[in-house]
Amino acid sequence: MKETIFNDYLEVSVKQKGAELCSLINKETGIQHVWQADPKYWAKHSPILFPVVGVVDGGIYTYKGVEYPMSKHGFARDHDFELATKTDDTLVYRLVATEETKKMYPFDFELLLTYKLERNALIFNYKVVNKGNVEMYFSLGGHPAFTCPFLEGEQLTDYVLKFEKKETVNQLLLNIDNGLFTGKEEEKALDNEDTIALTNSLFDNDALVYEGLASEKVSICTEKNEHELTFDFSGWKYLAFWSQPTVPYVCIEPWLGLADFEGASGGLTEKTGIEKLEAQETHEVSFSVTVK
Repeated sequence: MKETIFNDYLEVSVKQKGAELCSLINKETGIQHVWQADPKYWAKHSPILFPVVGVVDGGIYTYKGVEYPMSKHGFARDHDFELATKTDDTLVYRLVATEETKKMYPFDFELLLTYKLERNALIFNYKVVNKGNVEMYFSLGGHPAFTCPFLEGEQLTDYVLKFEKKETVNQLLLNIDNGLFTGKEEEKALDNEDTIALTNSLFDNDALVYEGLASEKVSICTEKNEHELTFDFSGWKYLAFWSQPTVPYVCIEPWLGLADFEGASGGLTEKTGIEKLEAQETHEVSFSVTVK
């Protein structure tokens, strides 16, 4: 089941399973900007990452001496969300803790995801609520996949990722074999640069992951046409880019949290980048994509 909202500029559809964005159409051009989940390559559109981001070493973590199983990127993307609110330009979805989720994640949580249209922009708002009486630990992330190139007859290699500012930043390195961070960094992976060229080999070694970017916006664009997507990721700790080599999409992923590092303890409270919410507290964060 899916729901659709629209305004004069955009038409957006979201699936009940995972509250997953599955369509973002520019009504003026007819361009579909969301990857259409071709199962030959990657059968997802825009999964929600909660309550972990990335891989937990061995698929198990510990909390207060108890072991819990946890799949890559967590369980939220595989659960049906409740549609809490629908208006012409807004959808609000809710996921709450159940006995099933507590077998994997022993906290009373509420996760609200809002999709809202504002002219030619789609805003994604995440709200994590600790409904319990003890502190709660979590990670959170977005994983939208955007079709690239935008137009027939173009190539992925015609496009770039362009930051709003010149960046000098290291890249956090992943072990492609196990999905864990190695603890090593590529020094000055961006060295006073504002552009990453999209090549067919860019993601041969998994995602590009950055911390401490000066920019708050990055665009997918090309000199071949005037269209672009501009992604505002202000308020997020990490930003990742990912795709599969030679496949025509690119994911722009804002994260609060990281996959485990090789050699990490496995303790939930000790995970690098983990967020903590006190009892009855709420954490709210947003990102947006503007379509041109």
